[in-house]
Amino acid sequence: DWEFIIPLTKEDLLKSTSGQYSVENLIDWKTCLSSLKDLKKDISAKGCVCILRRFDILYSILSEKEIDFAQLQDVYDSVISRMLKDIGSFVREAILNEDPDSKREAVNVIKMNVYIFSIFEKAYEDKLSFNSENFISEPKRSKGLKTKTKSVKPEDLWDWNLQKKLAFTYIYEMLQQKLNLLWPSYVVEEALINLIANCCYKAFENPDVGQAKLKPLRDSVSQVLAVLVASYNHGITCIPKIVQLMKQFEQAVPAIASTAVLMTTEYKCTTIIPKILKELSISIHDDDVPGLAKSVATFITDIAEANPELLLPSVKALSRNLTVEPYVVRNASLIAFTEIILNCFSDGNISEGSQGTRDQLLRHLRNHLRDQNSYVRSKALQLWSKLAGARAIPKSYLMILLQSAKNRISDKSLMSAKSAIQLFTVVLKENPYAGRLNLTEMRGQLLQAKTILRNINAKRTLPKEEAWAHLEVDLILEINKYISNLENELEEEMVSTQSINISDVLLIIIKLLLEKHFVEAINLLKQSELQFPDAQEIRCNLDKNADPVEYYTAVFKKIFTKSADLPLEFDNFNEEYTKQKAVVDYIEVIRLAIISESINFTILMNDVGKDINSILKSKSVMGVSEAIEFFTVAYQFGLADSRRVMRNILLLVRCDQPAIKEAVAAAYRKLYLTTCHKTARARALQVCLVTFMYFFISSAKALKGLVEAVQEFVLEGIFKRGTLVLWEKFDKKDDQITEKESISALILLDMIAYKKPSLVSSNLQTVINAGFSEHRDLMAVQYSCKMLSKISMIKKDGNTSLCVLRLPGDHELFEKIVNLVVINFNKVDIQGYKPMSLAAVTMISKTCCYPEKVLDLLLRKLYVQIFDSDGNMDSTFFSVKEALIERLLLIHGEILLSTLVHIYLVIYYFNVFQEKVKKWQYFNYDVVNMLAKSSKNQDNMQKEIDDEMVNDAIMNAVTQLCEELVTEEPTVNAHIRDVAIKVCTNVKEPYSGTLKAAAATTLAKYMMVSQAFCEDKIQLLVTLMEKSKEETVRGNLVLAIGDLLMRYPNVIEPWTPHLFTRLSDTSVTVRKNTVVVICHLVTREMVKVRGHVAEICLCLEDTEVSISEQVHSLFIDLARKGNTLYNIIPDIISRLSNPERSETITTEVFDRIMKFILGLIGKERQNELLVEKLCTRLCEATDKRQWRDLAFCLNQLNYNEKCLKKL
Repeated sequence: DWEFIIPLTKEDLLKSTSGQYSVENLIDWKTCLSSLKDLKKDISAKGCVCILRRFDILYSILSEKEIDFAQLQDVYDSVISRMLKDIGSFVREAILNEDPDSKREAVNVIKMNVYIFSIFEKAYEDKLSFNSENFISEPKRSKGLKTKTKSVKPEDLWDWNLQKKLAFTYIYEMLQQKLNLLWPSYVVEEALINLIANCCYKAFENPDVGQAKLKPLRDSVSQVLAVLVASYNHGITCIPKIVQLMKQFEQAVPAIASTAVLMTTEYKCTTIIPKILKELSISIHDDDVPGLAKSVATFITDIAEANPELLLPSVKALSRNLTVEPYVVRNASLIAFTEIILNCFSDGNISEGSQGTRDQLLRHLRNHLRDQNSYVRSKALQLWSKLAGARAIPKSYLMILLQSAKNRISDKSLMSAKSAIQLFTVVLKENPYAGRLNLTEMRGQLLQAKTILRNINAKRTLPKEEAWAHLEVDLILEINKYISNLENELEEEMVSTQSINISDVLLIIIKLLLEKHFVEAINLLKQSELQFPDAQEIRCNLDKNADPVEYYTAVFKKIFTKSADLPLEFDNFNEEYTKQKAVVDYIEVIRLAIISESINFTILMNDVGKDINSILKSKSVMGVSEAIEFFTVAYQFGLADSRRVMRNILLLVRCDQPAIKEAVAAAYRKLYLTTCHKTARARALQVCLVTFMYFFISSAKALKGLVEAVQEFVLEGIFKRGTLVLWEKFDKKDDQITEKESISALILLDMIAYKKPSLVSSNLQTVINAGFSEHRDLMAVQYSCKMLSKISMIKKDGNTSLCVLRLPGDHELFEKIVNLVVINFNKVDIQGYKPMSLAAVTMISKTCCYPEKVLDLLLRKLYVQIFDSDGNMDSTFFSVKEALIERLLLIHGEILLSTLVHIYLVIYYFNVFQEKVKKWQYFNYDVVNMLAKSSKNQDNMQKEIDDEMVNDAIMNAVTQLCEELVTEEPTVNAHIRDVAIKVCTNVKEPYSGTLKAAAATTLAKYMMVSQAFCEDKIQLLVTLMEKSKEETVRGNLVLAIGDLLMRYPNVIEPWTPHLFTRLSDTSVTVRKNTVVVICHLVTREMVKVRGHVAEICLCLEDTEVSISEQVHSLFIDLARKGNTLYNIIPDIISRLSNPERSETITTEVFDRIMKFILGLIGKERQNELLVEKLCTRLCEATDKRQWRDLAFCLNQLNYNEKCLKKL
């Protein structure tokens, strides 16, 4: 007679104790294997009971250290698994047996089987863990070598996880029985419960337990643990064990969380989660365990996402977690609060206590918008966005939240700033105030609501006389009708009533009159005459029989108007009206409050829009993308300034960041190109109309962005069906199509043709007929020329061919365009001639096979309209023909520049396709023949120097050709050139500003063509740029200097300091052009800003917004280019803080400039070096202002340990 006592350690079973089962000696390994066959037969015959006599064999096998996986698997499959499978039925039979000895035996069987499973699980898991820790991967083989067949490991063939799942299922079935009936005390032995629980905990230690494929195993283990806690008093032991598991095994946390949820929901163990959280909170505060914070965060998050209502009793414990150091725990607690609000408090009908809890959770979320950790701030903002998206934020709390979140837009953390913008975007989408947030409209509605409410609160009845006037007409008609009916019918006998007095009668009559119940009022009056024969209040001095209508009208008027002691307000007579009045009062008050709140919300969102607008200029791709999304929504809600910002956003489509380009394209696709029309034609028409509208309200800069956007949309196929509609609009197929719509269609077709030039060639005749007729607006002619220029982008025989599509010189197109330019030349008042003529010159040079012939013909036709055959001019030349000279100069400059471009195009084609280009004859100057002749000499030279010499010969010939275009005498070109020089040099002559601007621009174009002419006239050009009184001249020449610097860097470079002086020009246009040119040159490294960077920095404070924005963008671009910005920062500080500077800079300006520039330094190494350099300069400085400025700069930098040491 013995009892199996579950040992603390496996070796304890080897110790012999009276009354307890013990293993006398470990059985030899070979004996065990031979006995295993008999054991299998016993199991088949007796089931799990055979373990009473065979326990030593299993114990000895599992104690063997050299046992391999195959042998362990065989033991489990043939013995342990079969016994566990049988134990459920065995327990059911044992419970029914009343014999105490049988029950004692059953207890031993249960404990032995579970114990054997537990030591097998430990042995097998330890062996797997040992193999994985000592696993050496096979070396990679070369591609050419054959790989040997992989040997399959025994542990891979056998699914241990499946076997564990089945084992726990069997144990769960056993636990479902009334096991306590087998013990004399009716309490299951705690050691057995702990043994089963330890098997569960061991299963959670598996590194792969969190994988989806092991969900069946996790569910089985969770069910067993839940039964142990719910039915076998394992809760007290379970909690510390779970905490210990979470400390040691991070991968077990999801399984533990699902187990805790199961215990609470299905087994009603409601205290298990609060107790676990309490223990975890204590551990987090007191223990420094690596990985515990992440485990706690995962546990809280998993429960919050699965069943957030289970965390409601643990709000206090979670609130304490908000003060712990690991930010992941704070984030998890905030996630839990959010899920609780969404799932428990989102219903509008919540109790007062629940409302207090909800407000407390909201305060926690709002407070952590200012958390010291940026990840927590970002997470809090994201959670608020989630609440806003679900409309779970109380309306009364929304403005408080937005005021707090507004500061996070300028957060130093890009992630927090991005999350803040997302929050405002969601709030704007889901705002509870209005669908249109137009401040002007809302203020009008507010004024109207106040007026209505004021009228309601005023006296609601008209004066008695005025009220009687409204009733009198209808009353007389009704009395007439009543008297007529009395004459035709017998008058009914009136019955007097003694229950009311005369005052009550008067009140009732007045009420009936006000409600227009005239017949009832007449009947009551007649009845009262009988009842009160002496009452003068219901009688008058008229004769009743003479005119009954007049008599009764007079009586009713007397009652209505002369009853001085009667309150005549309408409210006293109609209780229903009183109720309606109260409802109306309430509704108007609520409406007034809503409009006021809407106005406050709109004002706040307008302010937020200004802050987010600054993000569009930042270097954060994420921030810019979110800002674009915000303004897309703001535009839909009609927020102030959103239309202007959306036009500026269109410029970002030219950005080099794909994410930003996609965000811009998506925004405009959503706003303008998404239609609800069913037919393809209607959709195409709507898209085109929206694009037309946008074109005419856009600025020049926005139009450049629109071109880029349209080209992106063309690639996406959005305009695939719209081109036919556009051609119909352009060609004016419908008489109702206006000239404006036709031009808009043409402009859009021009944009599309950039990506689809074949669109032009296939509709060439339509363009010629519709675009170059004499009655068309010159703007239509201009864009027709621009569109036809796209023909040069089409290759005749494919991409590998040299020959681009060009038209013969005698084509009708060139005849028409030359005639249009010449016919309109003398029409000084006509609008759009200059851009049309310049576009015509460009088109001819790009599309004509012999452009020089057509352009020469055009120039001579224009020349003869001003000068005689000898080129002479009379004394009234400039005064009479000034406008024509201006046009001639502009056209001549464009012709020379187009000729230059064409020459270089021929050179390019010659270098690529020499044999084909030799057959061309493009110019009278025999360019191609010259190139071919130069290339013929290649065979007579050495190969290593041949190419270089030929290239030099070609470039020399081209240079000579360009010089002849400008300097050759005497020609028409030379005469026009002299006119331009005369206008530029004769300062005293009273030329108009437009003529001076045209002459200066043309002079710059001559310099672009001829280097010798450029060297000769550069001083004149710079003088005009600095001294000219016309801002147009100065602005144009600033742009020209930039182009000349790109073409002749060695010639122009000494003159670049004069360009930087234009940054302080009095004209906004000149400063703007200067900034554009300098930004262009700096980003292409054509000029060095060192020495002039201070003047560029001061443009950050320019009053013109576009200038400061351009310089902002320049410094952001420099910050992205390695060390470029870092290298010039010391120079910026030195020049801005120089006490000997001619114009002293205020400290406020210095602070704003340096705060922005130093904020662009993101690399830690650059930060450290800057600290070192500034500290050195601080020691060397002698002026107080320099000390102050350097100290401010040091204050703007971020510090790590190295920086602090240097400081």
